[in-house]
Amino acid sequence: MECRRCGYSFLQSARKRRDSKPRRFSVWSLLMITLFAGLLYYFYSGVQKSIEEVNASDAKRVAAQPTPRPGEQGLSRTEYDRQKSDTYANSVKNSSSLAAHQQHINDTEKIAQQVSNSQSGK
Repeated sequence: MECRRCGYSFLQSARKRRDSKPRRFSVWSLLMITLFAGLLYYFYSGVQKSIEEVNASDAKRVAAQPTPRPGEQGLSRTEYDRQKSDTYANSVKNSSSLAAHQQHINDTEKIAQQVSNSQSGK
């Protein structure tokens, strides 16, 4: 079979493709596969080490948590939360800087209320 315009024989090119030898496995291919496997192992071992470090630090964190006091054992979650919030509320009430801030807010609200009342009375 030939091309009508240029006379190129399609059959000869098909025969040349069939006659070519199959490619052989080269040293470069082996080197590339070995390099790829080495990189995979490197990343896998790094991830594995990272996971072990996270687990170790998590175990240290859990071990360092304070044990519950004798009065706190046996409390329901709601009772425990209420007890903790009361502790925080008492701390806030006893804080002098927060009390001064709250007093400032109260004074500002009183002044704003007085100004509002005087303007509505006009």
